[in-house]
Order: sequence, then C-alpha cells, then structure tokens
Amino acid sequence: MQGARRQQAKIVVNDASIHNLRSVLLAAKNGETPAAARKEDKNEGVRVRAEKDKRDRALENLGRKSNSTRMKIMEAK
Repeated sequence: MQGARRQQAKIVVNDASIHNLRSVLLAAKNGETPAAARKEDKNEGVRVRAEKDKRDRALENLGRKSNSTRMKIMEAK
C-alpha cells in the first residue's frame, strides 16, 4: 500500500441537500417512495413560482393604472 492515498469523504451541506433529505424523510414517514416525494416537491415549487409570477404581473399592471383605480384595488386587498 505504498503511495496509496486515502480520500476522505466530504459532506457538503447546502439548502438543496437539506431539502432533499427532508423530502426523503417525509416520504418514509408517509410510506411513499423518495422519488414520488421529490416529484411532488418539484410540482409544489413550480406552482409557487407560477403564483409569484402571476402576482408580479398583477403588480406590474397595477403600475399602469390611474391613481383612482390603483387606490380602489389596494383597498380591496
């Protein structure tokens, strides 16, 4: 074993790895497969992004409205 180098495993912890671990643990708790849980999480992320885009577009359009219309809309919220 002369000259052989030992490699030490590096553990990288970031938001993605924590999120993946969370989804695997939740899947195990719910009796699902991790792949199904990840797909569900991905779909949730897509839905949240779509809602955010919709809200951003609505706010952008709000900037183009007259002041009186803008006030009415803001009061309704």
